[in-house]
Amino acid sequence: MTNSTRSVLNRLQTLTSSYTELPTTLFLGKGGFDISANGDLLLGPVANPFLLPGGQLNGYNNKSYFSTYSETAYLTVDSLGGNVTFRETASADGSVNQPILQLWFDSKLVLIPRSASSNKSWLRLNETSVNPFTTLFSLQPGSIEATSFSGDVNLVGDLLLSPASRGNVGLFARGSLNALQPDGVKLDGVTITTWGTSKINLSDADPARIPGIANPFGFQSLLVGTGTSANETGSSRFLDSINLLFAESGGTLGNNIVLQTKQTLHASGPLHADDLEPLRLYAGDGDISGLQLFSPKSARVIAGNDISDIAFYIQNTRPSDTSIVSSGRDLLPYTTSNPLRQAATTRNNQLISTEPTQFLNGDIQISGPG
Repeated sequence: MTNSTRSVLNRLQTLTSSYTELPTTLFLGKGGFDISANGDLLLGPVANPFLLPGGQLNGYNNKSYFSTYSETAYLTVDSLGGNVTFRETASADGSVNQPILQLWFDSKLVLIPRSASSNKSWLRLNETSVNPFTTLFSLQPGSIEATSFSGDVNLVGDLLLSPASRGNVGLFARGSLNALQPDGVKLDGVTITTWGTSKINLSDADPARIPGIANPFGFQSLLVGTGTSANETGSSRFLDSINLLFAESGGTLGNNIVLQTKQTLHASGPLHADDLEPLRLYAGDGDISGLQLFSPKSARVIAGNDISDIAFYIQNTRPSDTSIVSSGRDLLPYTTSNPLRQAATTRNNQLISTEPTQFLNGDIQISGPG
């Protein structure tokens, strides 16, 4: 449930849209959440609070960031009679999609004119910018499962999962798995609804490289001395050591093809070598469309109707592995004719993305043994 009071648009913007309202947001450490609904279920992001910017009352000099996600941290949601929708990103300016929780922090908690924190000092952050935290606003627990027994599963933005040796994704829809969705609004003479694609990244990065309770990332180590200047990030890239662990891409040009860049994304050995449970994406009577998938273990991607406008990168880990991509009707890795793509490009609609490679490139790669 959400409403206009939870809009991530700042007060200088006169447009309103339900797509830019922050839904129920979960903050998780070592445990998990089980959520059930009889009807539609709309859920915002899941985040680890210890990886996010803190309040100014926590001080500036001793800021540190660390994950408390456990190997078994999870989210399980299901709807008996409606749709399940994950709203992870939004477009606040009509040109780029960003994590919706980051937009909330930016519009409400960063000290800027007319923000909530400008006249409520206890809301202010001990950071002057939340831009370096884009990845950390998106980092979810290692396992997510969602089931819609009667309807669709809708992804609005990316699911980025914290690496865990038994981490998994399972999305099960009686209808369709829709990953190209409306996510914002802008004014361009007329009101334009913006749409964005979605990505699932079941990361197999080295968990030891993510700051934890035993090895927190201390911001003070980046500074010379201490003082009130510690609220300055100094560089928009000061969290790049974490960001680069999750920079998966299907691109075939630039740094994406460099071996050292690719190796940064993965642990030294197959993180899921002993994990026998495949990733599963099922659309019983409908389609799977608009999705980019990175799976470091075997996967089952099955749709009763079409699989279209997608890019899948699947890595088997054992000789006995079998990955399946199967549709009951058409399998069209790249097409502009599926219903969601057509809706996103009709009058008063616009397709935007966080990166060019998320304009899906019609790719299916299954590598490794098996």
